[in-house]
Parts: sequence; structure tokens; C-alpha cells
Amino acid sequence: MDSQSYKSLEISFTEKTFPEFEVEFAEKGDDFIYHFFPKKGEEVFGETFGISLENAFKELLPETADVRADYMSLDEAQVICRFSDEKQEKPPTESFYVCVKNGVNNPMVDYILKDKIFRLLQGEINGD
Repeated sequence: MDSQSYKSLEISFTEKTFPEFEVEFAEKGDDFIYHFFPKKGEEVFGETFGISLENAFKELLPETADVRADYMSLDEAQVICRFSDEKQEKPPTESFYVCVKNGVNNPMVDYILKDKIFRLLQGEINGD
């Protein structure tokens, strides 16, 4: 593969910081992906973050939506960093990966998947 081919595979993430978490998100083909991290300076999420995250996506999207998620523990992140040849910009932390399959095809993607989901998640975390 030449360098031009690699460039077409790059994903451009947008980063946002909230009081309870940090997130980076991007479009990847027809899918919309998120990486959620603990708030700045923390290695792990609050006790109920995973449940709040699930509830926010359930409230926002229809039952038929194809949403896939994965969780990486702090121990797993530390092992990966230890054996990685790449220089890490940030220290290892827990993280959640969420992929909304075909989410980019939603005509309201800018409002729903780039804005409203974060407000719902903050409300879930804060018990609103």
C-alpha cells in the first residue's frame, strides 16, 4: 500500500471534554464510532458509568439500531501500552468503545449522535 492509500484509511476524531468523562468520536464509513474515557486525571470511570452509557443509547436510538460496544479495563490498557511500539500520548485508562452501525446515514446525525447523546449521558450520570 502506498502512502496515499493509508491516508484514505485515516479517521478524523473530534474530541469533547465533559465534567464526568472525555470522548472522541468520528465517522468510519457508514458507522459512527465513539471512544469514552474517564474524566481528565482519572484512570477509571465512576461506578455506574457503563450503565449510564447503555441507558443513554437505549433512550436515544430505536430498538432496531445495531449498536456494538466493548469495554477495556485499566489492566488491559496497561498491558497493551507496555507491549506497544507506539509512543502513547496519554497514560492508559479504562475505556468504552461504541459503534452505531450505519449511524452516519441518519439524516439527523449531527444533532443526535454528535450532541444529544452527550446531554442524555450527562443526565443519566447526574440522575436527571
